[in-house]
Amino acid sequence: MAIVPRSGAVTLNVRLLKPGVHIEDAFRDTADPDEVPTDTPPGSRLFLDTTRGRPTWASLIADFTAYEPDLWTQSSSAVLAVPVEDQVGTQRLFVLCFGGGHFLIDPARIERNFGLKVVLNTVSRGDLRSLDSATLDATVFQRRTQASRNTDLAGFGIDVQRDLLRVAAGSPTNRAFAKFVAGRDSLTITCSIQPGQLQAKLAQCLQSFEDIRYRRDYEWIDNVQIVSDADEIELLDTLLDQEIALIRAGQQSDLHMCPPEIVDYIEGQDVAYYGRGFSREKNWYSQLDVLEYAGELNAIAFNDPFDVIKTEHYVHMHESEETRSKPKWKVYDCFVYECQHNHQTYVLYAGSWYRISQVYKDRVETFFRSLVRQPLLMRSNSQNEQELIVELNQRPDLLNMDKTKVNPRGVNNGNLEVCDFFSLSRQLIHLKDGHSSSSISHLWMQAVTSCDALMSDSGFRNGVRRQARVRQAEIPVKAGFEQLLPLGRQGRLDTTAYTVIYGILRRRNRRSGALDIPFFSKVSLQSPASLLAKYGFGVEMHLIEKMDPAQPAVVAVNV
Repeated sequence: MAIVPRSGAVTLNVRLLKPGVHIEDAFRDTADPDEVPTDTPPGSRLFLDTTRGRPTWASLIADFTAYEPDLWTQSSSAVLAVPVEDQVGTQRLFVLCFGGGHFLIDPARIERNFGLKVVLNTVSRGDLRSLDSATLDATVFQRRTQASRNTDLAGFGIDVQRDLLRVAAGSPTNRAFAKFVAGRDSLTITCSIQPGQLQAKLAQCLQSFEDIRYRRDYEWIDNVQIVSDADEIELLDTLLDQEIALIRAGQQSDLHMCPPEIVDYIEGQDVAYYGRGFSREKNWYSQLDVLEYAGELNAIAFNDPFDVIKTEHYVHMHESEETRSKPKWKVYDCFVYECQHNHQTYVLYAGSWYRISQVYKDRVETFFRSLVRQPLLMRSNSQNEQELIVELNQRPDLLNMDKTKVNPRGVNNGNLEVCDFFSLSRQLIHLKDGHSSSSISHLWMQAVTSCDALMSDSGFRNGVRRQARVRQAEIPVKAGFEQLLPLGRQGRLDTTAYTVIYGILRRRNRRSGALDIPFFSKVSLQSPASLLAKYGFGVEMHLIEKMDPAQPAVVAVNV
């Protein structure tokens, strides 16, 4: 797009093609623009495309009237390709998109994170205006935070330990370069420029992309580095293909799906899968779900190479009226998958593979391993959290506190659960099926919330003791727990007498054989576990191996 505001500046939308990609190869297969002559900048080429068609809502209008209006829409698009030499003399090719020009460009041909890196290399942390981020976990949280004026990074609530920065916008330190920039893969730049200065401006953009000044304010983004090597991506895609095959065979997996961008659900959320091999009649679902997609593949007896899934399978989103089309994405761009290869951790999100830096990984792993203890149950045949609770409830040293709801002071219907089990060793045990659809990370903060209420709320402590008294009288009858819980009238709670246990039920990794949890769940554990330790509580991680029902469980001796 090119917008000329009153200030005389122009706003341009810029993409950088990958090295070696020619403009003829940069267009989508469905694009057929016409090249027209251009004299400036030197070596540039201009392509135009005009499309005329029936609007998608035309048939809906026809339902309300016998009049047959001649309804047509027309859109115009342009793409300007401009060559620029980098600092070592290698030619790179930029494309400037006008109107719907960006729909003509194949996203696989452009440099990923080009716009984001330009923004981070030119905008200081104190001059940010908008940030998009994603928290990668079993449940992905995508956020867009916008400020009414330039604001410091700290004001956006970014967790530098666990958030992936997706889009950034702000005012560059050098206002001669631009008045405002925003970017992810593409760069939107507002600057004062004459036609003869375009190539020089793009050369500045290229230099900013290749710079490393971002490390002064945003060094943490290198914790998660984008993978660009084609052979490495192909290998990782093979692992993803194998994981999809396991899901199609009915196996559990951490692979899941989410939209690759922030979606306005007010306008509808139904989705359908389509592409090569699918029938013309779409099946509509209420949300993205890898199990439903796998079911579709089985229904059509899909047996094509993985590249078909990657390039020719799509998700289509629409409102309740099928005549109102919504965004579409490649199915591949909707996968969220974490895997290990050659002792390195990778994650796929929004169509890009990311490699976890070794320094960052080692720091997280060291912290996590410092919490791991011999579990209260080595192995279990339980297939979910409720089965595990039934199994552990047979032990006389554990009191079942699952679903005992107590309101903290001043809160109606707060229904806070203190823990799943309380032990005779004063352990507050919180359990989670590590293969459930919800995030393991929800468990971390659940323990913090209940411990905070135990420390500060006498009414909550009394309520917990009442619930313990009731549970002790249930079958199987138990005794000795109530008096181990803190009294309501007690002053400062001796937190050192209590230990918080996170018990995670997980299968061993099919490839490595390790009993573990996803890397980003470990990342999100750091802050809550550190806070509990600061309060004085002991904190332990108990990994319980989920077995096939035919295999016997093994109970640990030490609790």
